[in-house]
Amino acid sequence: MLYIYDILVNFIDGNRIYEFFEWNSNDVVEHIKKIPLIKVDNKTFYDLIYNDIKVSIDLLELIKNKTYTYNGKIEYAGCFTNGSKCYVLEFNNNGEVLFKSSLLIDEEDEVILCSKKLVNIDFSYDVINCLEPIIYLNTRSEERKINIIKKDLEYSLNNKNYAKINYLYSEIYNDNEKDVINKYNKIINNLNSNTINKIYNIISLEHKKKKAIYINNQSS
Repeated sequence: MLYIYDILVNFIDGNRIYEFFEWNSNDVVEHIKKIPLIKVDNKTFYDLIYNDIKVSIDLLELIKNKTYTYNGKIEYAGCFTNGSKCYVLEFNNNGEVLFKSSLLIDEEDEVILCSKKLVNIDFSYDVINCLEPIIYLNTRSEERKINIIKKDLEYSLNNKNYAKINYLYSEIYNDNEKDVINKYNKIINNLNSNTINKIYNIISLEHKKKKAIYINNQSS
């Protein structure tokens, strides 16, 4: 089994996943020392993340007592990926999802890269409740980055983090635009191969710094 080391998770609840840019200083972020990486097909991944499910005892036995934090152990947890996205899930002893967490950008990139070495693991599960219409996750790398950029910028706009939008705009455009909404729309509507990686790398660096702050706060 392949393991992932030294990642941060933000377990809120089992119904909603807070993306990394929604984390705040009041959240109880856990520092995972070691966790098994499980690769699954697109349908299984979707059901795990977006539907209420109950997994088989076989999966629970596979991951039992194999996740360690720097403060102890989590009995049933794993990092699940379809090769394009990944999330960390914690289960109860009945196989029901207790908590879900996204990863920071750089950590997710590393996990996806590691998952290329893996084959899909099959296990049985029951769908208790379909929460949304099923759509299969087969996102390409560039599409994934666009999605992250749009969500991150939307979150920044909704929370009036105009300084971030202004900064990203200045990194791409050299004009006299003053209105932050116009800047936001121009960035979002004109993402291309020349701007995607530049914006993504800036966002990624921001969250690497956020990780360092979380770790320092936990150790102090």
